Amino acid sequence: MTPWPVYFGAPAERLFGWVHAPEAPHRGTGVVLCPPVGYEHLCSYTTLRQLAEELAADGFYVLRFDYPCTGDSAGACDRVSVASWLSGVRAAVDELRRVASLERIAVVGLRMGATLAATAAARWPGIDGLVLWAPFRSGRAFRRELIALGGGGGAPGSGESLAEAGGFAYPAAMLEEFASIDLTALERAPAPAVLIVWRDDLKPDAKLTGALAATGAVVDEEQPAGTAQLVRGVSYEVDVPDAVLGRIRRWLRSRFPDRTDVRAPVRGIDSPCCMVRPDVVETPVRFGAEGLFGIMSEPASGRRQRDTALAFLNTGVDHRIGTSRMSVTLARNWAALGYRVLRFDLAGIGDSPAPAGGGKAAPYSPNDIDQVRSAVTFVHHRGAERAVVVGLCSGGHTAMRAVLHGLPVTGACAMNPQLYWRTGDSLRLQLESNDLLLEGRRVRQSARSRKKWVRLLTGRIDVKATCRVLLRHARAWSRDRDAVRRAREAVADMRALGAAPVPSFVVFSEGDPGLRYLHTFAPRGIESLPARSSLRIAELPGADHTFTARHSRDSLETLLTEYLTAVHP
Repeated sequence: MTPWPVYFGAPAERLFGWVHAPEAPHRGTGVVLCPPVGYEHLCSYTTLRQLAEELAADGFYVLRFDYPCTGDSAGACDRVSVASWLSGVRAAVDELRRVASLERIAVVGLRMGATLAATAAARWPGIDGLVLWAPFRSGRAFRRELIALGGGGGAPGSGESLAEAGGFAYPAAMLEEFASIDLTALERAPAPAVLIVWRDDLKPDAKLTGALAATGAVVDEEQPAGTAQLVRGVSYEVDVPDAVLGRIRRWLRSRFPDRTDVRAPVRGIDSPCCMVRPDVVETPVRFGAEGLFGIMSEPASGRRQRDTALAFLNTGVDHRIGTSRMSVTLARNWAALGYRVLRFDLAGIGDSPAPAGGGKAAPYSPNDIDQVRSAVTFVHHRGAERAVVVGLCSGGHTAMRAVLHGLPVTGACAMNPQLYWRTGDSLRLQLESNDLLLEGRRVRQSARSRKKWVRLLTGRIDVKATCRVLLRHARAWSRDRDAVRRAREAVADMRALGAAPVPSFVVFSEGDPGLRYLHTFAPRGIESLPARSSLRIAELPGADHTFTARHSRDSLETLLTEYLTAVHP
């Protein structure tokens, strides 16, 4: 059965989620999925969606959701707290009981989601089964990881109210709240039966197992392969750990056998909408022949509404919230200015169905343009007279292609597009090739240095190490001609954008790999672009490729908003 989106929880903290209903007969049991937070949320999104689908096929009702101030739920990062996240877990359990009239509820939590699930279940009894997947033993352990992820800068400095880690911000007060969470100090069992799925790259935590068993819970343990790659990987390289999902499903099926006497009703919602802030309302939508899923942010009733809509594209294979949840923040801020903003998932990403023929979702698909056309058509049908496409990295590349393919758009914003990439390129292969090519150029420049030769001949350079470097980059040298061709084609595309009747805006981070590639292999290409053209290029100092730091995202938002209000006043 096709899942349906829901909003639930307290009016001030509306949560977004998905309900997956089983085909009857079912087990009379619901499963709430508690996701991790921060960057791990992006990496695990597809995995938890697949787990929900497989559990529904096993006969369970399933609810997966976003905590307050995360994902597609209402709220901003400066308002979040541990208490609100715990209340979110409880609200999700109550919502699943209400939707399907269920008596038995199990909870599956991943990483910090597991720690929150166990803490909430111990505070508010009534959970019948609990799966802790790679849990943090305590909130302090999670806080230490946040600080390490922030490069030592995860903790806020003097006068700062937010800590940053992996592109996500946490209030300083929240870091102190984490000290109140400790799974080894629970006073009651979080559930009668607990399954702990340990990471396959670390030893099981015997202290945590013993503490849970001491509360009276029956504790089972598993350590299948796949979790380490899921929580430590890069989002576009993560594969669904099927072995782990299989173990979780078998445990839940054994604990909650079929109850064929139960026929709980399904209470779906056709077109839910939510006031995510006083001036912005959001609506989940599906559109196009592909059945793509997106969320439309619009000005609240009675507020000024412009005739321009923005379509926000995926970054890599991250779902519609974008890296650092940037797409959500921009969409809501722009909706408050009067724009309609559609952030949607391309086929096979997030909650859009897989493309025809199946296969793993990948950016730079040849079908992306047709899907962008569907999105533009949809926002026009919603009442917008003009449409602008916006994207970061691969999304920026697709936004530029939308203009070059003549889609009915009136503007395009691209952040750090890798313009030298071509449709169908392998993401990992192209990244490796880029690094090799750039380093190969540096090696050849060193080979032309007289001082380097003198050092080599006088024994001050390790000959073996030098030979290894030269051999390593032999492949890169052979690809140099292809790199020059790609760079020249990228510059030609930029010239075509400049000649197009549609205004385009490209923002590069200072030293971004895509910009460095063009400067290396087409050194006079960008400088040779006409001064008067439809293409505007800006460089943002101090920012990385995905604008990880909050101040970089703020500066980027200022640039993009100035462009939008100037081109579409």
